[in-house]
Amino acid sequence: MNVLETISSILHNKNTRFIAQCILLYGACYLLYYCTSVGQDAKDMGLASRQLIPPMLIFYVVQRVSGKTLLSWLWLTQFLTGMSWAMTTPILMYLQAGSTATSLSPMADILFGCYAALFLMSAQQLTAGRKHCRLFQSCTTILSMLLMFIPLCQVLHFLLYGQCITEMTILLFRTQAFLPHLMSTIQDIGIVPLLIIAIIYYFIGYFIFKFNAKIFISLPTLKSHASVLIFFLTFVILAVYLPNALIRQTYFFEAWHNVSIEEKLPDFQPPQGP
Repeated sequence: MNVLETISSILHNKNTRFIAQCILLYGACYLLYYCTSVGQDAKDMGLASRQLIPPMLIFYVVQRVSGKTLLSWLWLTQFLTGMSWAMTTPILMYLQAGSTATSLSPMADILFGCYAALFLMSAQQLTAGRKHCRLFQSCTTILSMLLMFIPLCQVLHFLLYGQCITEMTILLFRTQAFLPHLMSTIQDIGIVPLLIIAIIYYFIGYFIFKFNAKIFISLPTLKSHASVLIFFLTFVILAVYLPNALIRQTYFFEAWHNVSIEEKLPDFQPPQGP
C-alpha cells in the first residue's frame, strides 16, 4: 500500500472523522473561552483544558457507538440546544464587561452546553426505535425548550437593560410580586415584539418536535449489548453529573444559589422594586 492509499484509508476511517470533529469542537470551545475570558493566566487556561477533555471523550464515545458524526441530523437539534447555553452567557458577559473585566468565568456555561447536548443525544439514541417513541420525542422536545428558555431570557434582559441577569434581578423576582414584574417586562419589551418572540419560540419547539419524530424513527435501534451498556452508562453519568456538579456552577444558577443563601441570612431585608 502506497502513501496515497494509506492517507485515503485514514481519511475514510470513521474513527479519524470522529476524532477530527472532537478536536475541532474542543478547539472551538477553547477559543470561545479564551476570547471571552479576560485576565486569565496560564494556570487558568490549563484548568480550562482539563475541564474540556471529559466532554470531548464522551462525544467520541457517543459518536463511535452510534456511528453518527457531528454533522448528521441526529445531532443538530440537541447540538443547537447545547450551544445556546455554551455561547449566550460568555458572549453577553464579554460584550457587557469588555476589556475592563478582570475575571470572567464562562467555562461552566460552555461545559454545561456541551454536556446538555450530550445528555439529549444519549437519551435520543437510547430510546430510538423502542416503544412509546412519541413519549420520548415529547420529553426531549420539552427538555430542549426548557434548556433554551434561560438563554432566551438572558438575551432579552441584555437587550433591554444592557447587562446579563444579575443577582439583584433574581432577588427582585423571588421577593416581589410576580405580576408587577411581568407587566413591567411586557411594557419594556412591547406587546408586538413579545408576540413575535413567543411565535418564533413556539415554531422552534414545533420544529424540534417534528424533527425529532423523523430522527427517532430513522435511528437504528442499538442491538449490541456492549453498545447499549456504553450508552446507558454515558446517560447515567451525565444524568448524575449535570444536576449535582455542573448546573450550580453556571452563571444563572450560581446567582440563584447566592440569592438563596442571602435570603436565609437573619438580617435579610427584601429589596424594593424599581
